[in-house]
Amino acid sequence: MSDTKGLIYSATDGGYEFRLLALEDGAELQRFGEEHGNAVSGPSLEDLDQDGDLELIIPDFTGNVNTVYRIWQQVSDARFEPAGEVSGFDLTPDVQTGLIGISSRGSAVQYSYTTHVLTEDGLVLVYQLDADYADAACVLTQGPAFEASSHDADLLLNGCEAEL
Repeated sequence: MSDTKGLIYSATDGGYEFRLLALEDGAELQRFGEEHGNAVSGPSLEDLDQDGDLELIIPDFTGNVNTVYRIWQQVSDARFEPAGEVSGFDLTPDVQTGLIGISSRGSAVQYSYTTHVLTEDGLVLVYQLDADYADAACVLTQGPAFEASSHDADLLLNGCEAEL
């Protein structure tokens, strides 16, 4: 059993049970369950978008190198709601942009870096940058949140191609 910042979870057969408690008096604010597969790590809390609120990261399953993570975000009353899923091996906040970034591997020569912004409606794709080292090629896929970001498509592609 773990207890972090008023969130208690316990592993069950094939999942987790979560209880969110008020820090002042221990009153239960929320209870929910989440299934998981064969993930190699347990749930954690982290401020992925650097807004001061912690996101709940629940690893679902790990295959080869990548892990599927379910992201839950805090809403206005401090309860958690599902925000979406990401897949990869390195889920990290980008401190310069405030975006949530994750690296993933498609094969021995194919890698991707995907960024999301966390909105009231959940995770929204900013961009995905795919690099193929065998073909020495990079492909940029712009998501719905790309135009509102401060990213330049040519700079992203040039930076990727310079690393090949």
